[in-house]
Amino acid sequence: MMKSTSNGLALAFTLLSACSDEEHTTTTTLPPAAPACDIQNVLERTGCSNEGCHGVQNVANLDLLSPGVERRLVGVTSETDACRGRALVDPEAPGSSLLLELIDPERPVSCSVPMPFGATGVATEDVACFEAWVDQMVADFVPEEEPGSPFDAADAESVAAKVKTLAHGGPLTAEELQAVVDGGQAGLRTQLDAWMLTDQFRRKMEDFLLVELQQEVKGLIGLQFAIRDIGPLQENLEEMMLRTGWRLIERGEPWTRILTTRRWDVTTAILSGLRFTDEVLGRDTRFGEARLLPEDYTDWRVVELADAEEGASLPDFRDLAALRQVEARLALNIPRVGFFSSPAFLANAETNVDNAFRVTTNQTLIAALGRDFSAADPTPELSLAGLAPEASDPESTCFGCHRLLDPMRLYFEREYSIFYRRTDAPSAETPAFAFGGTQSDGEGMVDLAEALGSHPLFARAWTEKLCQWATSERCVGQDPELVRVAEAFTASSYDFRVLVRELLTSPVVTGAAPSESYRDRPFIVSITRQMHLCRLLDARLGTSDVCEDPALEGVLGLVPDDDFSRGKVDRVQTALGSAFQFAGAEQICVRLAERVIGPRGSPFDEADPSGSLDAFVEDLMSLPSNHSRRARVRAGLEAHFDSARARGASEAVALRSAFVVACESPDVMGLGL
Repeated sequence: MMKSTSNGLALAFTLLSACSDEEHTTTTTLPPAAPACDIQNVLERTGCSNEGCHGVQNVANLDLLSPGVERRLVGVTSETDACRGRALVDPEAPGSSLLLELIDPERPVSCSVPMPFGATGVATEDVACFEAWVDQMVADFVPEEEPGSPFDAADAESVAAKVKTLAHGGPLTAEELQAVVDGGQAGLRTQLDAWMLTDQFRRKMEDFLLVELQQEVKGLIGLQFAIRDIGPLQENLEEMMLRTGWRLIERGEPWTRILTTRRWDVTTAILSGLRFTDEVLGRDTRFGEARLLPEDYTDWRVVELADAEEGASLPDFRDLAALRQVEARLALNIPRVGFFSSPAFLANAETNVDNAFRVTTNQTLIAALGRDFSAADPTPELSLAGLAPEASDPESTCFGCHRLLDPMRLYFEREYSIFYRRTDAPSAETPAFAFGGTQSDGEGMVDLAEALGSHPLFARAWTEKLCQWATSERCVGQDPELVRVAEAFTASSYDFRVLVRELLTSPVVTGAAPSESYRDRPFIVSITRQMHLCRLLDARLGTSDVCEDPALEGVLGLVPDDDFSRGKVDRVQTALGSAFQFAGAEQICVRLAERVIGPRGSPFDEADPSGSLDAFVEDLMSLPSNHSRRARVRAGLEAHFDSARARGASEAVALRSAFVVACESPDVMGLGL
């Protein structure tokens, strides 16, 4: 049996979404249709198989055109919050299939809006055609045979190595491995708790947050400061929410505060920048007028960003003497609350007069709740304030998203200009929050933050985000293990360390036991993506700047990295190797060999070949003395070293060659071996 996965605009259902009347010219072969109708014609005529709906380029990860459609429908259950567990085409009771309920006006469906969108269903004769199609799919459907081989559970060595790589990056010690072998799940949890107390864990979490909080600037951040290049301020702004997020994690504060906190980690340069965006300034005023010193970018402290009282006197952005004295509290005109109002986040959600903060709002939902707007979201609108005239027709496809999106965008339009500075023409309309089954009154950014932080989707969203980071693929939202982890996260008052502990020791990540996620797909060994590789090499080589080495600048980009993309719910990442990745890995290892192997005092001493080979195996490849593969790998590296020496290579050159072999091994370049 195959299961569908929802993504993109799919929130309320995994079947028909936002179908339109556009023509579709793609031809394909569908299962044999009943003689009385042509289902392909019906799908095209109703708009349901158009591109952008459920053609090859589709929403809800549902393709109604390509061959094999019956395997995407028959016995496949909805993974959405509203229609969770409902069979799209039910092989036991075809007449109760969600597909038919969605398109038949006589079969009212409570978990989604009727389809095609903007209608109450399809015509009576088309319903009959859908019914005949469903009956024939069920009659012709042959379930896939269950795999003949049992689940191949990962052993303690693999589990311990993977979890330490994810949480820390450093080599596994003999004592740590033995604790996991002897203690099983409890032993793994104990070791993970220790790894989570290290600086390495902090760096791993900051890397994770850089993507999930969308804090790496990809847009034109200079527009906020009326200057093309804001210099080191950009690095400060990218780092600000990572420091703030880590502080919440380290202190065990509810992770929901990443949305509601007004206590930000800042520098004097950041405070100056916030005050610049906080005023309606003349067109010729530039942030560059603030004469910042190098130390203004390094004096980090935690400051509460409070709301300024009307008419209050606030320090000018150029008054650095006053801003340097700010230690605990600074009043601002623009409410700065949570990561989604940080200048770095806003720079990645560029808007304009026509867009009017719709992208900003959608990106906020993606980063906060792991979802975006869907025309099929059955949540009743709380208000239609701000609704675009062109989307105001309830029968139109656009109305489905805009009825929820447009009132919510007003939270931003009331505070910001299109350059994300203080607006001199705030919207007079009142915003409203309605999304994913939840409604909330409230007029300001603080109200939006609280609505997001208290949303029922929050715990599940962050469980899925961390799971994708750890497993290198999209996680199955219905897996009971993921549900358990999300519930434990919620029960802990959203303690992020509890989320990490529960998830990284779960079979979903470790592969130590079967789980729903791997019923229909294999447990994969991923490549070590760049973000993981950089931390791994630093932790195992005793360095702190491997990926900042100019010698690696030209090749590091060949190793895929984690990223986010505007409008996409899932992080951009790959689990698969490629010719580019292999070439990049080889060049990284070759160049590192030149750096780390040398005379006494180097990480690996060329005058001590035996000790260096031991270190390659135990420190670089993370195979401690009690690992089952340690002796065999050590012998292989020694044979390689001896062969190079026999061909006339010096000890240093032979050691560097052995280092490259160890560095390119799956124990370094693979995750989950």
